Amino acid sequence: MQQSKAPAINVIDIRAHEYTPDGKGIIVSLATKYSPERRNYSVPVECLYNLISDLRTLKPPSDGAAPAPADETSQPDPAPSQASGQAILSPGAKDLTRLNVTVPKKWMLRSGLPDHPLVVLVFDPMTEKQSGYGLTAAAAREMAVGLVKYADTLAKHQAKKQELN
Repeated sequence: MQQSKAPAINVIDIRAHEYTPDGKGIIVSLATKYSPERRNYSVPVECLYNLISDLRTLKPPSDGAAPAPADETSQPDPAPSQASGQAILSPGAKDLTRLNVTVPKKWMLRSGLPDHPLVVLVFDPMTEKQSGYGLTAAAAREMAVGLVKYADTLAKHQAKKQELN
């Protein structure tokens, strides 16, 4: 016996209001097409990360028309131009030999499969500082080896420092 799918309820607005008291979820409200009443839901943050990841990899509708973005600011910045291996500096650009280091509060890894054969690394997900990088399988393995190497070096340095104190 084949089960019928329930029709989708048309949501016309979704808003995030605040974190749950334990900080593990976010209170969101939904408004539907046929009900003036907004309903509030507590959604685990990890579920929202998964939703964002799914939205980024979602295929356009079968008619080929992709939904229009909400506004221009939601689009990622284009990559900086490069010519013959040297960065092109625009007026007021920072010195590219210097590196500003930021320590993210959170990070997450996702697979881009099936549509994107990449390992996706996101720093500070769900914040204004959010940034993500797609790595090939080879680059992800190389980075993993490097991370372990430098983590071991850091651990040894910290152990020696504690012995001296």
